[in-house]
Amino acid sequence: MDSPCGKDIGKIKDLVFDMKTSKIQYAVFSFDPSWFSSEKLFAFALTAFQARGDSDNLTLNVDKGMLASMKNFDADKWGSLNDLNRAAFINPVPTMSTSK
Repeated sequence: MDSPCGKDIGKIKDLVFDMKTSKIQYAVFSFDPSWFSSEKLFAFALTAFQARGDSDNLTLNVDKGMLASMKNFDADKWGSLNDLNRAAFINPVPTMSTSK
């Protein structure tokens, strides 16, 4: 998984499915330890990831400064991922601010 600058930032650890609809609800993402603690995971909708050209790599539009405001959870608390209140821990699609 790459940042918009092409730097490796981490990987998708798991995909969470809704068994009733057979659809992916969100991806569980683990940032590289140089970005954020490897013990913290982040949930993102699949729409947060973009394909880069014809590459197999995906891009997540984040920078290190954005991580402090993002929702995360501990790697040992996967049980809460089945909570019906999923919106409480799924991060919105990140957008990078542009400065002129």
